[in-house]
Amino acid sequence: MPTNREMAQQQLLEAFEKYNDDLFRFINFKLTNRELAKDLTQITFEKTWIAITKGKKIENLRAFLYKVAKRLIIDEYRKKKQPISLEQLQEQGWEPAKPAKAQQELANQMKLEELHAAINKLSKKYQEVLILHYVNDYRVKEIADTLNKSENLISVRLNRAIKKLKALIT
Repeated sequence: MPTNREMAQQQLLEAFEKYNDDLFRFINFKLTNRELAKDLTQITFEKTWIAITKGKKIENLRAFLYKVAKRLIIDEYRKKKQPISLEQLQEQGWEPAKPAKAQQELANQMKLEELHAAINKLSKKYQEVLILHYVNDYRVKEIADTLNKSENLISVRLNRAIKKLKALIT
């Protein structure tokens, strides 16, 4: 009859066979460092073995392994606390499929600044109708009422403002 220690060892060996690759990919994705991910995967199983031999009751071994791995990843983040450059990531083989959210926000901010600068180059009458229409979401009639001008004049100004703005941006 196997002892508790032998049963625990068998349980951990089965978990290793089942979850090792997935756990490694998880850690590697988070850290983008293959060698460190290998080390942390091994440490995850070591810490789990220590917990089991100390008598810790683990109901879901897979969840426990991921919990240990997450803590090790957090520890690594705390150790580094220095930003990784895009060049370093690319040297490690990372290529972005799409711009990251922060990069997209930066690109949008740059486009917004370019648009703002172009609008400022327009005459005041064109700036006014563009802002009222696109920023304040006024309809042509509301702009005409606000500026005490005819709807026809506002439509013409709006169309001309858009054409001038396109010419400045392109």
